[in-house]
Amino acid sequence: VLKHRFQRDDFDDLHVAIQGLGAVGWGVAERLHAAGARLTVADVREERVVEARETFGAEAASPDEIHAVEADIYSPCALGGVIDETTVGAIHAKAVAGAANNQLATPQAGVALAARGVLYAPDYVLNAGGIISGLEAFFHMPGRAAVAVPPLDERLALIGDRLDEIFERSAAERRTPEVTAERMARELIGR
Repeated sequence: VLKHRFQRDDFDDLHVAIQGLGAVGWGVAERLHAAGARLTVADVREERVVEARETFGAEAASPDEIHAVEADIYSPCALGGVIDETTVGAIHAKAVAGAANNQLATPQAGVALAARGVLYAPDYVLNAGGIISGLEAFFHMPGRAAVAVPPLDERLALIGDRLDEIFERSAAERRTPEVTAERMARELIGR
């Protein structure tokens, strides 16, 4: 997302609006803060927002308005379906990249984001790290036969390579990133 939307590879002073401060959203906030990003956060639990303000120097927004914050990246990390025909027009970010599942309520929401020039990183591609990490734990369970796999960091880095491929192919084929990602997934699994 940084490379394709912002032509950079660091988060220094980039503004990210994070919706949801559960285990995953909090982890996103920790990593972004450590990387130098400025944060605006929202959660239904006010105590988490207060903690994020104290811990990360984050600004606060209402859970109902976080999508409309003027930020570089909007990061939905709570409920799915938050980007719909109503909210898509209020998004002021240049990119959407979050961990919530099924962020797009409808395919039309993805088309509307693209029409507005907002880069969308498909959630299930970003969330692949969870599956990869889970497999890592599975491979190292007691009683399992040793399986030769590349180091975890190398496998996680491939997610960025896959996103590059999705964004480039999406632009070349004039399709939204989520449609391109689905087509690529179907090709990879042979359907």
